[in-house]
Amino acid sequence: MKFKDAKDREEDKSDFDGTPPPAQENSDETNPGSDSTVSSEQKKEYSNPRTSYGKKTIVADKVVVHYCSQEAIPAGAHVLEERVHIVYEYKMEVIEHRYISYRVVENGGTPYEVPYVSNDPLDTFGSKACMIEGCPADVSLLAMILTNKYQFHLPVQRQVEMLASYGLKISKSTLNHWLHKAIKQLRPLEDAIKTQLLEAGSYLFCDETSELVCVKDAKTGEMHYRKKYVWGIVNTVKKLVYYLYEEGSRARKVIGNFLSGSRLQAHQVKELRKEKSGSTLGDLYSQIESLYHDKLTRYSDLLRKAINYAYHEWKAVVRYIENVNWSIDNNEGKRRMKPVVLERKNYTNYGSHQGASNGAYMYTLVESCKMSGSSPVAYIRDVLHSLIKGETDNLQLIPCNWVNNK
Repeated sequence: MKFKDAKDREEDKSDFDGTPPPAQENSDETNPGSDSTVSSEQKKEYSNPRTSYGKKTIVADKVVVHYCSQEAIPAGAHVLEERVHIVYEYKMEVIEHRYISYRVVENGGTPYEVPYVSNDPLDTFGSKACMIEGCPADVSLLAMILTNKYQFHLPVQRQVEMLASYGLKISKSTLNHWLHKAIKQLRPLEDAIKTQLLEAGSYLFCDETSELVCVKDAKTGEMHYRKKYVWGIVNTVKKLVYYLYEEGSRARKVIGNFLSGSRLQAHQVKELRKEKSGSTLGDLYSQIESLYHDKLTRYSDLLRKAINYAYHEWKAVVRYIENVNWSIDNNEGKRRMKPVVLERKNYTNYGSHQGASNGAYMYTLVESCKMSGSSPVAYIRDVLHSLIKGETDNLQLIPCNWVNNK
Protein backbone atom coordinates (compact mmCIF):
# COMPACT_ATOMS: atom_id res chain seq x y z
CA MET A 1 0.00 0.00 0.00
CA LYS A 2 1.33 3.42 -0.99
CA PHE A 3 0.92 6.14 1.62
CA LYS A 4 0.37 9.74 0.55
CA ASP A 5 2.70 12.43 1.77
CA ALA A 6 1.56 15.76 3.24
CA LYS A 7 1.64 17.54 -0.16
CA ASP A 8 -0.62 14.94 -1.79
CA ARG A 9 -3.07 15.10 1.12
CA GLU A 10 -3.28 18.90 0.82
CA GLU A 11 -4.03 18.61 -2.92
CA ASP A 12 -6.79 16.06 -2.27
CA LYS A 13 -8.25 18.35 0.37
CA SER A 14 -8.36 21.36 -1.96
CA ASP A 15 -9.95 19.29 -4.78
CA PHE A 16 -12.61 17.70 -2.54
CA ASP A 17 -16.16 18.70 -3.59
CA GLY A 18 -18.12 16.79 -0.94
CA THR A 19 -18.70 13.64 -3.02
CA PRO A 20 -17.97 10.47 -0.95
CA PRO A 21 -15.10 8.41 -2.33
CA PRO A 22 -15.92 5.15 -4.14
CA ALA A 23 -15.90 1.99 -2.02
CA GLN A 24 -12.78 -0.12 -2.37
CA GLU A 25 -13.12 -3.71 -3.40
CA ASN A 26 -11.82 -6.37 -1.06
CA SER A 27 -9.31 -8.18 -3.20
CA ASP A 28 -6.32 -10.30 -2.36
CA GLU A 29 -4.08 -7.55 -3.76
CA THR A 30 -5.43 -4.72 -1.63
CA ASN A 31 -5.95 -6.87 1.49
CA PRO A 32 -3.32 -9.59 1.49
CA GLY A 33 -4.37 -10.73 4.95
CA SER A 34 -8.04 -11.31 4.06
CA ASP A 35 -9.42 -14.86 3.95
CA SER A 36 -11.69 -15.31 0.94
CA THR A 37 -12.59 -18.88 1.92
CA VAL A 38 -14.71 -17.90 4.98
CA SER A 39 -18.39 -18.59 4.30
CA SER A 40 -21.23 -16.19 5.16
CA GLU A 41 -22.47 -18.62 7.85
CA GLN A 42 -19.06 -18.63 9.52
CA LYS A 43 -18.85 -14.82 9.40
CA LYS A 44 -22.23 -14.59 11.07
CA GLU A 45 -21.12 -17.03 13.78
CA TYR A 46 -17.90 -15.10 14.44
CA SER A 47 -19.74 -11.78 14.77
CA ASN A 48 -21.86 -12.92 17.73
CA PRO A 49 -20.54 -11.22 20.90
CA ARG A 50 -19.94 -13.24 24.06
CA THR A 51 -22.92 -12.77 26.37
CA SER A 52 -21.79 -14.79 29.42
CA TYR A 53 -18.62 -14.88 31.52
CA GLY A 54 -17.01 -17.68 33.40
CA LYS A 55 -17.04 -15.88 36.75
CA LYS A 56 -19.15 -13.35 38.59
CA THR A 57 -17.42 -9.99 38.48
CA ILE A 58 -19.62 -8.24 41.10
CA VAL A 59 -19.73 -9.57 44.65
CA ALA A 60 -21.67 -7.98 47.52
CA ASP A 61 -20.94 -8.87 51.15
CA LYS A 62 -24.62 -8.64 52.10
CA VAL A 63 -27.28 -10.48 50.09
CA VAL A 64 -31.03 -10.24 50.68
CA VAL A 65 -33.24 -12.79 48.91
CA HIS A 66 -36.82 -11.84 47.98
CA TYR A 67 -39.13 -14.68 47.01
CA CYS A 68 -42.01 -14.23 44.66
CA SER A 69 -45.42 -14.66 46.27
CA GLN A 70 -46.96 -18.06 45.58
CA GLU A 71 -50.26 -16.31 44.92
CA ALA A 72 -48.75 -14.86 41.72
CA ILE A 73 -48.61 -18.36 40.17
CA PRO A 74 -51.71 -18.98 38.05
CA ALA A 75 -53.93 -21.86 39.03
CA GLY A 76 -52.93 -25.07 37.30
CA ALA A 77 -49.43 -23.79 36.43
CA HIS A 78 -46.35 -25.83 37.30
CA VAL A 79 -43.08 -24.25 38.45
CA LEU A 80 -40.24 -25.29 36.14
CA GLU A 81 -37.35 -23.38 37.75
CA GLU A 82 -36.44 -20.36 39.81
CA ARG A 83 -35.16 -17.30 37.95
CA VAL A 84 -32.91 -14.82 39.77
CA HIS A 85 -32.87 -11.11 38.89
CA ILE A 86 -30.12 -9.16 40.66
CA VAL A 87 -30.42 -5.51 41.68
CA TYR A 88 -27.74 -3.61 43.65
CA GLU A 89 -28.98 -0.99 46.11
CA TYR A 90 -26.93 1.70 47.82
CA LYS A 91 -28.32 2.70 51.19
CA MET A 92 -26.54 5.18 53.43
CA GLU A 93 -28.27 6.96 56.28
CA VAL A 94 -27.56 8.01 59.83
CA ILE A 95 -30.31 7.11 62.32
CA GLU A 96 -30.79 8.78 65.68
CA HIS A 97 -31.91 6.23 68.27
CA ARG A 98 -33.74 7.61 71.31
CA TYR A 99 -33.92 5.28 74.28
CA ILE A 100 -36.42 6.25 76.91
CA SER A 101 -35.56 5.34 80.50
CA TYR A 102 -37.29 6.35 83.71
CA ARG A 103 -36.32 8.33 86.76
CA VAL A 104 -38.27 7.01 89.74
CA VAL A 105 -38.58 7.45 93.47
CA GLU A 106 -39.72 4.90 96.03
CA ASN A 107 -41.49 5.73 99.28
CA GLY A 108 -40.21 9.29 99.41
CA GLY A 109 -36.57 8.18 99.06
CA THR A 110 -33.82 9.49 96.76
CA PRO A 111 -34.82 9.59 93.07
CA TYR A 112 -32.78 7.37 90.74
CA GLU A 113 -32.79 6.33 87.11
CA VAL A 114 -33.86 2.85 86.13
CA PRO A 115 -31.36 1.32 83.65
CA TYR A 116 -32.67 0.90 80.13
CA VAL A 117 -33.80 -2.67 79.38
CA SER A 118 -34.94 -3.71 75.91
CA ASN A 119 -37.48 -6.39 75.10
CA ASP A 120 -36.00 -6.73 71.62
CA PRO A 121 -33.20 -9.39 71.50
CA LEU A 122 -31.81 -7.73 68.33
CA ASP A 123 -31.44 -4.33 70.00
CA THR A 124 -27.65 -3.84 70.04
CA PHE A 125 -27.71 -0.12 70.80
CA GLY A 126 -29.59 -0.10 74.07
CA SER A 127 -26.66 -0.89 76.36
CA LYS A 128 -24.33 2.00 77.18
CA ALA A 129 -21.58 -0.60 77.68
CA CYS A 130 -21.20 -0.59 73.86
CA MET A 131 -20.58 3.17 73.70
CA ILE A 132 -17.45 5.24 74.33
CA GLU A 133 -17.92 7.48 77.33
CA GLY A 134 -18.83 10.99 76.19
CA CYS A 135 -19.38 9.97 72.56
CA PRO A 136 -22.92 9.24 71.29
CA ALA A 137 -21.71 7.68 68.01
CA ASP A 138 -21.86 3.90 67.80
CA VAL A 139 -18.90 1.81 66.62
CA SER A 140 -20.19 1.47 63.04
CA LEU A 141 -20.36 5.25 62.56
CA LEU A 142 -16.95 5.76 64.20
CA ALA A 143 -15.40 3.07 62.00
CA MET A 144 -16.77 4.75 58.88
CA ILE A 145 -15.48 8.20 59.91
CA LEU A 146 -12.01 6.84 60.75
CA THR A 147 -11.62 4.88 57.51
CA ASN A 148 -12.95 7.79 55.46
CA LYS A 149 -10.12 9.92 56.82
CA TYR A 150 -7.23 7.49 57.13
CA GLN A 151 -8.00 5.03 54.32
CA PHE A 152 -9.74 7.23 51.74
CA HIS A 153 -8.09 10.51 52.87
CA LEU A 154 -11.27 12.58 53.21
CA PRO A 155 -10.73 15.76 55.25
CA VAL A 156 -12.99 16.28 58.26
CA GLN A 157 -14.76 19.25 56.67
CA ARG A 158 -15.63 17.15 53.61
CA GLN A 159 -17.00 14.44 55.90
CA VAL A 160 -19.15 17.02 57.67
CA GLU A 161 -20.69 17.90 54.31
CA MET A 162 -21.06 14.23 53.38
CA LEU A 163 -22.80 13.37 56.66
CA ALA A 164 -25.14 16.33 56.16
CA SER A 165 -26.24 14.75 52.86
CA TYR A 166 -26.93 11.54 54.79
CA GLY A 167 -29.16 13.41 57.23
CA LEU A 168 -26.72 14.10 60.11
CA LYS A 169 -25.89 17.75 60.75
CA ILE A 170 -22.75 17.95 62.88
CA SER A 171 -20.04 20.54 63.45
CA LYS A 172 -16.41 20.04 62.49
CA SER A 173 -15.24 20.39 66.12
CA THR A 174 -17.68 17.71 67.30
CA LEU A 175 -16.58 15.31 64.58
CA ASN A 176 -12.94 15.92 65.52
CA HIS A 177 -13.84 15.22 69.14
CA TRP A 178 -15.36 11.87 68.14
CA LEU A 179 -12.25 10.99 66.14
CA HIS A 180 -9.92 11.64 69.08
CA LYS A 181 -12.18 9.64 71.40
CA ALA A 182 -12.16 6.63 69.04
CA ILE A 183 -8.37 6.75 68.48
CA LYS A 184 -7.77 6.94 72.24
CA GLN A 185 -9.95 3.84 72.63
CA LEU A 186 -7.80 1.99 70.06
CA ARG A 187 -4.43 3.01 71.58
CA PRO A 188 -4.00 -0.05 73.87
CA LEU A 189 -3.17 -2.15 70.78
CA GLU A 190 -0.02 -0.13 70.05
CA ASP A 191 2.38 -2.07 72.29
CA ALA A 192 1.09 -5.40 70.98
CA ILE A 193 1.71 -4.25 67.40
CA LYS A 194 5.29 -3.24 68.28
CA THR A 195 5.89 -6.63 69.92
CA GLN A 196 4.82 -8.53 66.81
CA LEU A 197 6.58 -6.14 64.45
CA LEU A 198 9.96 -6.45 66.21
CA GLU A 199 9.83 -10.20 66.82
CA ALA A 200 13.26 -11.83 66.86
CA GLY A 201 14.47 -12.85 63.40
CA SER A 202 12.29 -10.35 61.57
CA TYR A 203 13.45 -8.48 58.48
CA LEU A 204 12.14 -4.92 58.29
CA PHE A 205 11.73 -2.32 55.55
CA CYS A 206 12.02 1.30 56.63
CA ASP A 207 11.47 4.69 55.03
CA GLU A 208 10.34 8.20 55.99
CA THR A 209 8.47 11.11 54.46
CA SER A 210 7.43 14.60 55.46
CA GLU A 211 4.18 16.29 56.48
CA LEU A 212 3.21 19.76 57.70
CA VAL A 213 2.46 20.09 61.42
CA CYS A 214 1.48 23.20 63.36
CA VAL A 215 3.99 23.63 66.21
CA LYS A 216 4.86 26.30 68.73
CA ASP A 217 8.01 28.34 68.09
CA ALA A 218 10.32 27.94 71.07
CA LYS A 219 11.60 31.53 70.83
CA THR A 220 8.54 33.60 69.93
CA GLY A 221 5.81 31.32 71.27
CA GLU A 222 3.86 31.71 68.04
CA MET A 223 2.27 28.82 66.16
CA HIS A 224 3.74 28.00 62.75
CA TYR A 225 3.47 25.14 60.27
CA ARG A 226 6.75 23.28 59.97
CA LYS A 227 7.93 20.29 57.95
CA LYS A 228 8.01 17.22 60.21
CA TYR A 229 8.77 13.57 59.45
CA VAL A 230 7.01 10.26 59.99
CA TRP A 231 8.77 6.88 59.69
CA GLY A 232 7.24 3.73 58.25
CA ILE A 233 8.52 0.30 59.41
CA VAL A 234 7.19 -2.75 57.51
CA ASN A 235 7.29 -6.44 58.45
CA THR A 236 6.10 -8.38 55.40
CA VAL A 237 6.16 -11.75 57.16
CA LYS A 238 3.89 -10.62 59.99
CA LYS A 239 1.94 -8.39 57.58
CA LEU A 240 2.31 -5.39 59.84
CA VAL A 241 3.34 -1.79 59.26
CA TYR A 242 4.01 0.73 62.01
CA TYR A 243 4.19 4.50 61.51
CA LEU A 244 6.51 6.17 63.99
CA TYR A 245 6.10 9.84 64.85
CA GLU A 246 8.43 11.31 67.49
CA GLU A 247 7.59 15.02 67.36
CA GLY A 248 8.47 14.95 63.66
CA SER A 249 12.17 14.19 64.16
CA ARG A 250 14.17 12.78 61.23
CA ALA A 251 17.25 12.02 63.35
CA ARG A 252 18.73 8.54 62.96
CA LYS A 253 18.54 8.04 66.73
CA VAL A 254 14.73 8.04 66.49
CA ILE A 255 14.63 4.87 64.41
CA GLY A 256 17.67 3.52 66.29
CA ASN A 257 15.93 3.86 69.64
CA PHE A 258 12.78 2.24 68.25
CA LEU A 259 14.71 -0.80 67.01
CA SER A 260 17.05 -1.05 70.03
CA GLY A 261 14.81 -3.50 71.86
CA SER A 262 14.57 -5.91 68.94
CA ARG A 263 16.90 -8.81 68.31
CA LEU A 264 17.14 -9.04 64.55
CA GLN A 265 19.03 -12.16 63.43
CA ALA A 266 20.23 -13.48 60.07
CA HIS A 267 18.68 -16.66 58.67
CA GLN A 268 20.11 -19.24 56.25
CA VAL A 269 22.53 -17.72 53.74
CA LYS A 270 21.63 -18.17 50.09
CA GLU A 271 24.73 -19.31 48.23
CA LEU A 272 23.10 -18.80 44.86
CA ARG A 273 22.93 -15.06 45.43
CA LYS A 274 26.61 -14.93 46.22
CA GLU A 275 27.41 -16.97 43.12
CA LYS A 276 25.29 -14.86 40.75
CA SER A 277 25.75 -11.43 42.30
CA GLY A 278 29.09 -11.65 44.06
CA SER A 279 31.33 -11.21 41.00
CA THR A 280 29.17 -8.44 39.50
CA LEU A 281 29.10 -6.53 42.77
CA GLY A 282 32.85 -7.02 43.13
CA ASP A 283 33.53 -5.50 39.70
CA LEU A 284 31.17 -2.61 40.43
CA TYR A 285 32.87 -1.89 43.75
CA SER A 286 36.30 -1.90 42.12
CA GLN A 287 35.17 0.82 39.71
CA ILE A 288 33.53 2.86 42.48
CA GLU A 289 36.62 2.57 44.65
CA SER A 290 38.84 3.66 41.77
CA LEU A 291 36.67 6.68 41.10
CA TYR A 292 36.52 7.54 44.78
CA HIS A 293 40.31 7.65 45.17
CA ASP A 294 40.83 9.44 41.85
CA LYS A 295 41.46 13.01 42.98
CA LEU A 296 43.02 14.20 39.70
CA THR A 297 40.03 13.82 37.39
CA ARG A 298 37.40 16.53 37.80
CA TYR A 299 33.83 15.27 38.02
CA SER A 300 30.62 17.25 38.38
CA ASP A 301 29.43 17.90 41.91
CA LEU A 302 26.46 15.56 41.52
CA LEU A 303 28.59 12.69 40.19
CA ARG A 304 31.18 13.16 42.95
CA LYS A 305 28.37 13.16 45.51
CA ALA A 306 26.96 9.91 44.06
CA ILE A 307 30.38 8.24 44.10
CA ASN A 308 30.98 9.22 47.73
CA TYR A 309 27.54 7.98 48.75
CA ALA A 310 27.95 4.62 46.99
CA TYR A 311 31.42 4.11 48.46
CA HIS A 312 30.44 4.83 52.06
CA GLU A 313 27.15 2.88 51.89
CA TRP A 314 28.57 -0.17 50.13
CA LYS A 315 28.12 -2.48 53.11
CA ALA A 316 24.39 -1.78 53.02
CA VAL A 317 24.28 -2.37 49.25
CA VAL A 318 25.72 -5.92 49.43
CA ARG A 319 23.95 -6.95 52.63
CA TYR A 320 21.03 -8.54 50.76
CA ILE A 321 23.19 -11.46 49.56
CA GLU A 322 23.71 -12.58 53.17
CA ASN A 323 20.11 -13.70 53.68
CA VAL A 324 17.44 -15.21 51.42
CA ASN A 325 14.71 -13.16 53.12
CA TRP A 326 16.43 -9.81 52.59
CA SER A 327 15.46 -7.67 49.61
CA ILE A 328 17.78 -5.87 47.21
CA ASP A 329 15.62 -2.72 47.43
CA ASN A 330 13.40 -0.84 49.86
CA ASN A 331 10.36 -0.63 47.61
CA GLU A 332 8.06 -2.18 50.21
CA GLY A 333 8.94 0.56 52.67
CA LYS A 334 8.53 3.28 50.06
CA ARG A 335 5.11 1.96 49.00
CA ARG A 336 3.88 2.36 52.56
CA MET A 337 4.65 6.07 52.40
CA LYS A 338 1.91 6.55 49.79
CA PRO A 339 -0.92 7.09 52.35
CA VAL A 340 1.02 9.92 54.01
CA VAL A 341 1.64 11.54 50.62
CA LEU A 342 -2.06 11.31 49.74
CA GLU A 343 -2.91 12.80 53.13
CA ARG A 344 -0.52 15.66 52.42
CA LYS A 345 -2.32 16.39 49.16
CA ASN A 346 -5.85 16.14 50.57
CA TYR A 347 -5.83 17.82 53.96
CA THR A 348 -2.44 19.53 53.83
CA ASN A 349 -1.43 19.58 57.51
CA TYR A 350 -1.94 18.59 61.14
CA GLY A 351 -2.77 21.10 63.82
CA SER A 352 -0.47 19.67 66.49
CA HIS A 353 2.04 16.94 67.37
CA GLN A 354 -0.83 14.99 68.95
CA GLY A 355 -2.82 15.12 65.72
CA ALA A 356 0.18 13.89 63.73
CA SER A 357 0.75 11.09 66.26
CA ASN A 358 -2.91 10.05 66.00
CA GLY A 359 -2.61 10.03 62.22
CA ALA A 360 0.50 7.84 62.32
CA TYR A 361 -1.23 5.37 64.64
CA MET A 362 -4.37 5.17 62.49
CA TYR A 363 -2.27 4.58 59.37
CA THR A 364 -0.64 1.75 61.33
CA LEU A 365 -4.01 0.04 61.80
CA VAL A 366 -5.41 0.76 58.33
CA GLU A 367 -2.31 -0.24 56.35
CA SER A 368 -1.79 -3.37 58.48
CA CYS A 369 -5.39 -4.37 57.71
CA LYS A 370 -4.74 -3.92 54.00
CA MET A 371 -1.55 -6.01 54.22
CA SER A 372 -3.42 -8.86 55.95
CA GLY A 373 -6.30 -8.72 53.46
CA SER A 374 -8.99 -7.60 55.92
CA SER A 375 -11.44 -4.71 55.70
CA PRO A 376 -10.27 -1.71 57.77
CA VAL A 377 -13.82 -0.58 58.51
CA ALA A 378 -14.90 -4.06 59.65
CA TYR A 379 -11.74 -4.40 61.74
CA ILE A 380 -12.13 -1.03 63.50
CA ARG A 381 -15.83 -1.63 64.14
CA ASP A 382 -15.21 -5.06 65.68
CA VAL A 383 -12.14 -4.09 67.71
CA LEU A 384 -13.77 -0.93 69.09
CA HIS A 385 -16.68 -3.06 70.26
CA SER A 386 -14.32 -5.58 71.90
CA LEU A 387 -12.27 -2.91 73.67
CA ILE A 388 -15.37 -1.11 74.95
CA LYS A 389 -16.64 -4.44 76.27
CA GLY A 390 -13.40 -4.84 78.23
CA GLU A 391 -11.32 -7.22 76.08
CA THR A 392 -7.75 -7.31 77.45
CA ASP A 393 -5.98 -9.74 75.09
CA ASN A 394 -4.63 -6.97 72.86
CA LEU A 395 -2.29 -9.32 70.97
CA GLN A 396 -5.30 -11.14 69.51
CA LEU A 397 -6.85 -7.84 68.40
CA ILE A 398 -4.00 -6.58 66.21
CA PRO A 399 -4.83 -6.79 62.49
CA CYS A 400 -2.71 -9.81 61.50
CA ASN A 401 -4.13 -11.93 64.35
CA TRP A 402 -7.68 -10.59 64.14
CA VAL A 403 -8.09 -11.74 60.54
CA ASN A 404 -6.90 -15.26 61.45
CA ASN A 405 -9.43 -15.51 64.29
CA LYS A 406 -12.36 -14.63 62.05
